[in-house]
Amino acid sequence: MKNHIVWLNFFKGEQVQNKIRMKNIIVTGSSSGFGLLTVQTLAKKGHTVYATMRNMNTHNAGTAKALRDWAIANKVDIRMIDLDVTSDQSVNDAVEQVIRESGQIDVLINNAGLLMWGLSETLSTKQVDQLFQVNVFGADRMNKAVLPYMHLQQNGLLIQISSGLARLHLPFLGAYSAAKAAIDTLAETLHYELSNTGIDSAIIQPGVYPATDLFSKLIPGDNPTMAVNYGEFGSKIEEGIHQLFAHTPESREPIEVAQLITELVDTPKEQRKLWTTIGSPIRKIAVNFYIGPGYKNSVNKRICFLAICDGQFCQKFTLAMINVNGVCKC
Repeated sequence: MKNHIVWLNFFKGEQVQNKIRMKNIIVTGSSSGFGLLTVQTLAKKGHTVYATMRNMNTHNAGTAKALRDWAIANKVDIRMIDLDVTSDQSVNDAVEQVIRESGQIDVLINNAGLLMWGLSETLSTKQVDQLFQVNVFGADRMNKAVLPYMHLQQNGLLIQISSGLARLHLPFLGAYSAAKAAIDTLAETLHYELSNTGIDSAIIQPGVYPATDLFSKLIPGDNPTMAVNYGEFGSKIEEGIHQLFAHTPESREPIEVAQLITELVDTPKEQRKLWTTIGSPIRKIAVNFYIGPGYKNSVNKRICFLAICDGQFCQKFTLAMINVNGVCKC
């Protein structure tokens, strides 16, 4: 395990000086996106961060080495652990390693997740189970592994990195939204149940951040042939949803999510919010669509998409067909 603590002596003096605000933090899903940015942002603030990811010695070996090199160059305390949130053994081994090295766990950030894409009918039950194993049961497994130590400390923080899609339910993302809504429910329940223990549970719901690589890693449905039942209408819906998540000049940078997480970690419990949303601008998209001979009238139409966000939560999605030259007012 010595390779996990090679950076400690670089900043020992600084750590003692800032002892009051230093925390031992576990971040799951640290290989890219919000997870990687959060690890780096927290470490630069002086926290000891355990960056976890799967396949650290194989598939993610390059990512792990780059993060180690970055930690040494920036003289920060990042400790790498190979962790699979779907495995009881892997989770327990990782948590025990943190306790052996640091003595306590102050913060757990559940960020690991999968994104599956497709009409609900094209996703196999096995795929939906896999999605829930990572996005829901994985986070629940991590919570239950660290909570006994937090109870001993009578202090701790659980942060769930959720999504605006837990509230805004879009076509082609039904299983993902369902998983995010499920873990949000568990996280909110924990917030109330733990309120008298010194431990807190908080939820962050990011909106659309095209600069992350989540959509580049999306997993398509196992049963694509089922999409034939939806015809061109289904493919146009898919096109419109893709456009809702496309990069635009107004797109927000994902670093702001990492900064928000860091602020939440440093916020006193009595001042910390249960729900925090970030990003999610109003988006309006229209795509042209030809209604063929199978319909009463063969005419050109437009499918109008509108995701409505009130500044706090994205909570409504509207889909309607209008005349091809009409204005998108849905």
